[in-house]
Amino acid sequence: MINGKSMWDLMLVGATQGAQMTLEANGPDEEEALLALAQVIETDKLPGDCE
Repeated sequence: MINGKSMWDLMLVGATQGAQMTLEANGPDEEEALLALAQVIETDKLPGDCE
């Protein structure tokens, strides 16, 4: 398990392309957090990033 608030933890996951991951969040903003984290993983971009 990693802390999604830690950029270091996210970078150290080491999942290869095509790997399946299970995301879990707890707290009042859990749905928003899961959507944002899924976007980062799927697109390699943070929400609001300019191209």
